[in-house]
Amino acid sequence: MRRAISQLRYYLQGGLTDEEYAQLSAEIQRDNRKNLLIFSAVSCLLFLTLIGVSFFSSIAGNNRYLYLFVLVPDILVFTVARQSVKDNSKLLQADIYVFLSLLLIFGIWLGTAHIPDKPAVTFIAVLLIAPLLFTLKPSRVIGFIVFYAIAFIIAAISFEPDWVARTDTLNCCVYAAISIVVSTYLTKLKYQRYLYESRVEYLSTTDLLTGLRNRNAFEREAPAHADGCAHSLHCIYLDANGLHEINNAQGHASGDAMLKFIGAAMQEEFGKSSTYRIGGDEFVAFVSDKSAAHVQQLIANYEARLEKEGYCCSLGYAGMQRPDIDVNKLVNEAERKMRAEKTSFYQQPQSKRETR
Repeated sequence: MRRAISQLRYYLQGGLTDEEYAQLSAEIQRDNRKNLLIFSAVSCLLFLTLIGVSFFSSIAGNNRYLYLFVLVPDILVFTVARQSVKDNSKLLQADIYVFLSLLLIFGIWLGTAHIPDKPAVTFIAVLLIAPLLFTLKPSRVIGFIVFYAIAFIIAAISFEPDWVARTDTLNCCVYAAISIVVSTYLTKLKYQRYLYESRVEYLSTTDLLTGLRNRNAFEREAPAHADGCAHSLHCIYLDANGLHEINNAQGHASGDAMLKFIGAAMQEEFGKSSTYRIGGDEFVAFVSDKSAAHVQQLIANYEARLEKEGYCCSLGYAGMQRPDIDVNKLVNEAERKMRAEKTSFYQQPQSKRETR
């Protein structure tokens, strides 16, 4: 029984664990917002066109107020999607369900109260298509479909002749079931695609040993650090001293432990999103909008942590002010200073530069 409940919960979550969904939620939200902007804009244009046609067609003229009823909140949905929901997942979800509700309510009214003597077509079409427009949790979509299927059946019984109501009720039940199965299956496929793309992105931009951003990420993201700072940008360029000696004397596991510690300490001092491992024993970090004194203090704190652990590094740093920041020159200057310090380090007697 417990296993069956677990399988059902997994199915209703689209085949993702809670952790996986949390990992993918930002990308799903971004795509849902883009789709909402597109579909709500298309819907607005469609109903605007229908309102225009209603002045020249008696059939469309009878539906003019129905078109207007959908158009006004549709414009509001588009406006909210464009201005307010970029970083608000709950508001985005609400906006999506309002948009889908407008389409389904339009289908219900058009298929029952407005044209009661013929089987509904518009509602069935919307019921099949609407859940496919966005990537939503299957459990919520199922509840949404069931709610509007019941609302349609109630409207059919209330407004339609018995034979039409029976036909529409049967069609609604059949196509609601189809919509639930198809939307849930396609959502699972979308989730798996998101998960695959996320893993590929992680592997292509992450150093698997230290968990830092790797060289690919560094080359792609370095210019953004200059664009994102308001006043100044500092670059810290670091090379681990003694890695080769530790690997030879104590084994590669000890060398890996050294690199992991160096990376973890850099993340804590300089920030995870701005710290990179760009080579075997080379690391780079960026610090935005901090004074030179503040950066020097961060470096002093970092070097103290390494010394306490028995490690040491050669480190160079450089800073530039806006609007004259050139990331390549900044990194090259920090690297030049690091190389000078490394040369000085290895010119010392062996006894003075032994690491743990």
